[in-house]
This record gives sequence, structure tokens and C-alpha cells, in this order.
Amino acid sequence: MLRRYAQTEPRTGYFTVLPVTPFAVWSDISGAKPLSVLDISGFNAIFGSYTTITLTSTSLLKDLGRQIVIYDSTNVNCPHIAIMRKVMVVNGYDIEGISVMPPYSTNLYYICTWHDGSVQNDTLYPIAPVARTG
Repeated sequence: MLRRYAQTEPRTGYFTVLPVTPFAVWSDISGAKPLSVLDISGFNAIFGSYTTITLTSTSLLKDLGRQIVIYDSTNVNCPHIAIMRKVMVVNGYDIEGISVMPPYSTNLYYICTWHDGSVQNDTLYPIAPVARTG
């Protein structure tokens, strides 16, 4: 049982994009529902490699509350590699941020909000230049 609902707080439910662009995003290319903890090969099988998008510094990303922790099954000492957050690009104030162009899911991404700092993982999982609002 959870002490509170597993949802993002409304005040901190957004990321603002910093002026550094473009940045790396991952889209679900397999159609599979990913687990909240995946090893490197499992994450790559579902998401493939990242693509880059360019957003303005006034763009907002809504945190959809889903997190994926990526780990390295060969590293027994410190297996955590990266944390991904599922976000939606807020676009269109008159339609509550949903993309106006079908397919509507094209503005849903996973972004890397943390990695272990190694050079290898900085190349595999670049951190998104975003800051949480609130």
C-alpha cells in the first residue's frame, strides 16, 4: 500500500526546457509496455537508440509520472545506470497541451533525467537539458 497516490505533484509536474538544444529523447518503437526497471538490453530492445528534438526555451514538458530505471546486470557493485521519465510536450494552450496533429502520441517521449556520470553512459543516455518547475 502506498502512503500517497503515485502521481506527480501538480506544482512540480512540468519540466522547463533550458536553452541547450537539441536534446535526446526516446520513443517507444515496439509498442510494448515497458517495466519500471529494465536492463540495458531490455531498454534498447523496446526503445532503440535516441533521436534528437529541438524545442524553444519557452517549451514545457509535462511529467506523466512514469519512470524507468536502467541497470547493468554485469555490474554487481553499482548497477544503476540511468533514470528515464516519461514526458509530453505541452503544445496548444486551448487544447490542454495535446498535440493538434495526429497521431497524437508523437509528442510523448522518455528523457534521461539522471545517469551515473560515466563517459560511456553520457554517450548512451545524454541527460536532457531541463529543469523541474515549482
